[in-house]
Amino acid sequence: MLFNLLRVKLLAFQIMVSALALSQNTITGTIYDQSTRQPIEFAQIALIQPSDSLLVTGGLTNQYGRFEIHTGSSGNYLMRIGYIGYTEKWKNIQIISENNYLGRGYLAPSTTALGEVQMMPLASGAGLLGSHKL
Repeated sequence: MLFNLLRVKLLAFQIMVSALALSQNTITGTIYDQSTRQPIEFAQIALIQPSDSLLVTGGLTNQYGRFEIHTGSSGNYLMRIGYIGYTEKWKNIQIISENNYLGRGYLAPSTTALGEVQMMPLASGAGLLGSHKL
């Protein structure tokens, strides 16, 4: 009798785990450069819980700028899209079904200007690796 009860509990647990695995919500889209309209490879996508700013999941775009990330639950999220040399983009999204296509997103090149760089000669006898005699 105890063995049968344990088997029933184990079976119920397996069904719950299977149901959770099947209830994945997929979020897809494509990221492009706003100026050139070319896809951005390796852009970072982060899905963030707005209530506590915790990272839920994330991913990278492929060579065509396309991304696909998965989350286990529906709801409202913040999505952060970023790449080096571009201005970050934040978007409020609502996940309501298993397949969520967000369409095209565009990142603007960053316009941060760097300061002046000055090149100074090294002291005589000193090289980048110091002064060594062979």
